[in-house]
Amino acid sequence: MKITQFITSFATGCIFLTGSASATILFSQRVPNPELEDSASGSDVDGFFGGGSQSADNLTLASPAIAHTVTWWGIFGEEGVPVNPVSFDLIFYADASGLPDKNSVLSSTNVTFTTLTDTGENFGENPWGDNVYVFQANLTPTSLPGGEQIWFSVLADSGSADDGDFRWRSDDNGDPAAFRVRLAEATTFIAASGDFSFVLEGVPEPSTTALLGLGGLALILRRRK
Repeated sequence: MKITQFITSFATGCIFLTGSASATILFSQRVPNPELEDSASGSDVDGFFGGGSQSADNLTLASPAIAHTVTWWGIFGEEGVPVNPVSFDLIFYADASGLPDKNSVLSSTNVTFTTLTDTGENFGENPWGDNVYVFQANLTPTSLPGGEQIWFSVLADSGSADDGDFRWRSDDNGDPAAFRVRLAEATTFIAASGDFSFVLEGVPEPSTTALLGLGGLALILRRRK
């Protein structure tokens, strides 16, 4: 095999291994059920009497990573189940003085669900509470920093304020969160509380050292032609 062919094969193989590496949990924040401090916060463009409301939660990864999938849990207010398909904007924001910077979006992914997956659990300790639903979706692959606070939000469009707006499941006793209302007025986020229920999966960000090493190997092989 020619040296140039080896370089191509080696580089392609490295890309293949990176892309096919098994996803790992990057961040996990589950709210147990039942939970004494059970809560849920509106995050729906049809929420807040039709004016829209949005919730976001903070996270900090230990090291840089690429997020690929996310799972989250929630209910629909007043025991409502949307008649139309439900869509979500899955948004990562940069941080600005301890709150999401709505003008600095790291990535945004839109997904639509034509059917809902009921977990079989009911909201809170009451057996007649709202059904708890679970959602899972692929993200636009997003590079997330390590050691730096960022924010994640699931913003639903349930089709109509009459169908029951989406409310993201949370625990009132959690770390700082953020909330805003009247979305059409481009309002900013304000501080709130609660740990929202979601799990991020992905792969570690390829290190600069590894990439430089690959480039150096290719350069050495080229010189030996």
